[in-house]
Amino acid sequence: MQDAESPLPGRCGVGAGEVSEADVGTSSGGVARAPGRIDYYVAAIDLRWLPEEPIASFRRRYDPTVDLLGPHLTLVFPVPISLGYDAVREHVGDVLARTPAFDIRLHGLEESWDHWLFLVVAEGRERVIALHDDLYAGILSPYLWTEQPYLPHVGLGLFADERDTGDLLELRPRRLDRERFDRALREAEALELDYAGRIDSVWISGLDEELTHVTGLEELPLA
Repeated sequence: MQDAESPLPGRCGVGAGEVSEADVGTSSGGVARAPGRIDYYVAAIDLRWLPEEPIASFRRRYDPTVDLLGPHLTLVFPVPISLGYDAVREHVGDVLARTPAFDIRLHGLEESWDHWLFLVVAEGRERVIALHDDLYAGILSPYLWTEQPYLPHVGLGLFADERDTGDLLELRPRRLDRERFDRALREAEALELDYAGRIDSVWISGLDEELTHVTGLEELPLA
């Protein structure tokens, strides 16, 4: 098992909308810090301690979001900006303030119900799930998606048929490209991905509706 320490540079684009400079965070992690158009808020753990390779090369072959997002663990999936940034920030901050930092290990591969290949959290999974569940209390409770259980993961690639990869924000079944998936799975298994690191902060970011730009808004610490 490797204890990775090197930060992963951000790869996120910037949109054409308006975001106040006062709302945009500053950090060297894997989330964009420049203004862009925002339609949704998300909350995610930026895995800056992962080494860039070999995951980056694998994602460049198979992940349609590789130029948009660095490796991360999503905790809150897109919720509408109509909630208001201040309310979302206050809620997320309150949850994190009572959640001590913890360690995780990333190891093992799983195929998701919609044909992503995941690098999953093997140790510390219960802590990530508990944080996810706490975040979806209060003002975010109406937005909890319950049709599939939450599985903490890093997305490595999408293996839906290429004719069925639009509207990535829509949660729906997709057609599997079995040959491509089987080939990628063999490649991923050969990489023997196994990393450990500490979870001590969460980023709130903004997405545009077309999933072409991500704007990092603020990094909030755990207790």
